[in-house]
Amino acid sequence: MSPPGLPQEPDRNSLLDDAKARLRKYDIGGKYSHLPYNKYSILLPLVVKEGKLHLLFTVRSEKLRRA
Repeated sequence: MSPPGLPQEPDRNSLLDDAKARLRKYDIGGKYSHLPYNKYSILLPLVVKEGKLHLLFTVRSEKLRRA
């Protein structure tokens, strides 16, 4: 049984599959592999609200140093 506020397992799997399919549309694959670059990762915080998947946006603190 899922904790309160979380979708049931079949719904959760459906949401995950949908998110993966949507992100796969924007995969650039090896399009820029000929360019020298550093590899980085980003975190996409996803939230389920009313049975729909949403991207959670945050605001960077004004107290952090700028590069």
